[in-house]
Amino acid sequence: MADVPGLIEGASQGAGLGHQFLRHVERTRLIVHCSTERRRSPGDYAVINHELAEFSQRLATRPRSSS
Repeated sequence: MADVPGLIEGASQGAGLGHQFLRHVERTRLIVHCSTERRRSPGDYAVINHELAEFSQRLATRPRSSS
């Protein structure tokens, strides 16, 4: 399991702690998008998926779920 609260737009290009977080996520078998914030929008989910795919094709095809 990996917790990636700091994944931001541009992470796949190294923004923020992007590469460090994304290398951590690569070791997971399943990606579950969870949010405790009511303000999180479907666009946030799309940004995260985009950053995962830009970093690694393996992450782009990893099973995922959201809650």
